[in-house]
Amino acid sequence: MSGGSLLDLTAMIAAVVENRGAISAGRGGAVVLAATRVVNTGVIQAPLGRVDLVAAGGVTLHLHDAALGTLVVTAPVAGALAESSGTLLADGGRITLSAAATDGTTETVISAGGLIRAQSLGKQ
Repeated sequence: MSGGSLLDLTAMIAAVVENRGAISAGRGGAVVLAATRVVNTGVIQAPLGRVDLVAAGGVTLHLHDAALGTLVVTAPVAGALAESSGTLLADGGRITLSAAATDGTTETVISAGGLIRAQSLGKQ
């Protein structure tokens, strides 16, 4: 990839990422929490950027000039959980909670509570 690089996170089966504190990205930056179980009870901020909570068995991050370009789920997993009961803030940006399950599983859960805010203002 010209001007970019890949970060491939695989074999995340039974991996858990939990944020109970505060995570802040710089303006236009990104915060990605990826594992089989992703839980946020703290605060995650990325003004004009993005916050991604991804429950999967594997993901690939495409980085361009030190910024996150795309995120691709490469391996679904049974029992995937993406949960936030804390605060997710990305004003002017975007927030994504996703869970990728293996075929036939009913144990995939996305649970969104707390405060989730990605406000933007535009002129038409």
